Amino acid sequence: MDEDFADIYKYINYDTLTEDNAKNKKLLLMADFYYIENNKLFKIAPPRSRKMSRAKPIVHQLCLPRKFRFHMLSQVHDILSHYSYGRLC
Repeated sequence: MDEDFADIYKYINYDTLTEDNAKNKKLLLMADFYYIENNKLFKIAPPRSRKMSRAKPIVHQLCLPRKFRFHMLSQVHDILSHYSYGRLC
């Protein structure tokens, strides 16, 4: 399991918190923006402003483990070049 998402995954899947109260506070605040579907972790990214909510709907982002991020971003960049930036956000 990827260290970046291990705590949130365990909390959502098993309802367990860490031993660190500061981490738990952050985890509980972030938990509403994550969900698990088919054993994959997704993040819900709502628009940052009311104006943007009319133009850009809520985005569901797959949480990629760190070991796959560079490869995925370089592949998308090779296919879409810098045009892809808006599609990844």
